[in-house]
Amino acid sequence: RFNAMRAAGDPLADDTVAAIFAAGDRELVNKLMPLLHNPESWPPETPSELAAYLAQSQQLPSWADPVVLKRAYQFLAVQAIPYNIVLLYLSLPIMNAWQVGGAQTLALTGQLTQHFARRLSETLRFVRAVIAEQGMSETGNGIRTTQKVRLMHDTIRHYAQSAQCPTDRGYWNPAWGKPINQEALTATMLAFSTVAVQGLRKFDIRVSEQDESDLLHLWKVIGHILGIDDANMPATVQEAGWLWHKFAQRNFGASNAGKLLTQAHIDFMRNIVQGDAMLHRELARTDEALLRYLLGRRIATGMLGVKRPGLTGIVVIFLRDMFGMAEIIVDIDVPLDHWLENNAEAILKKLQEFWDHFDGTRPFHMPSTRDGEGGLARACAMEAS
Repeated sequence: RFNAMRAAGDPLADDTVAAIFAAGDRELVNKLMPLLHNPESWPPETPSELAAYLAQSQQLPSWADPVVLKRAYQFLAVQAIPYNIVLLYLSLPIMNAWQVGGAQTLALTGQLTQHFARRLSETLRFVRAVIAEQGMSETGNGIRTTQKVRLMHDTIRHYAQSAQCPTDRGYWNPAWGKPINQEALTATMLAFSTVAVQGLRKFDIRVSEQDESDLLHLWKVIGHILGIDDANMPATVQEAGWLWHKFAQRNFGASNAGKLLTQAHIDFMRNIVQGDAMLHRELARTDEALLRYLLGRRIATGMLGVKRPGLTGIVVIFLRDMFGMAEIIVDIDVPLDHWLENNAEAILKKLQEFWDHFDGTRPFHMPSTRDGEGGLARACAMEAS
């Protein structure tokens, strides 16, 4: 099952991207990207392949339950701040531990760290669109945003599988399966649902079994639009946990790329709060401890290169039972609930301010053949080293 997932891509979007490139419609598609949310504004020359893809991929699965989705949106509305912090310090960085294939894909699209800010911003904007109330409905922006991300994935896949390394070796090692394959996509979906719930509970936030199931259902619906095969979706919360464990066993490990990405993540978060000296000092004091606490030492320190704590962090201190307080973050003396209350909202506001003024952001576009091959050369050089 898992080897088959690793070898599988996304036939609908793969065929669409291949047809667009074969017909020479790349520039026209790039002009259309900002207009995708408003079909009435599409020009008459809109490529038929793109129109067919958008029509076919916008349909919610027959098993999507509006009642469950409504509950999931309500849960996320209440827990928006801690959920976003969990995404930033658990769900996103944990995928840096994906040792095989992922780093080369990132080298192709973002040269690992050079465009980290743009890539993280695009990812978080996608998440914000799909988890907003009614985001995955006809009135929301989630479906169109997900369709754009799906096209981006398949453009990357197109280049990675068609180009050759300067050494005449195939860039993509067949043992890695396909770039952005079904196994990696499903694992990412679980990182935003099942794994995120684990993070919320570490923050001492009550997440009921119903809440966990509802959140998984929402992300399964998102995953369906994103191109994940329904057959790869976990049927239950229990199966989701089992799947995640298997994915981690098969794919997690230490890599230079994973360490570079994690350090870039830390640097980015510190940089966006530089204008607030007190917040910057607090984040610099606590962010690595927060990563160790949420990710666990084995992944954070052993795989991703997060610095080890000082002597005071050898033992995690639990005060809840004795004093009615939440767990203390490893090697700092601030209870988690106090840390969230004092810092989380301010960090997210700084992130929003960064988005509002970030002049490096650009809409997704399909790169030229020269751009794509340049990225592949960088990826191959990294593979060779």
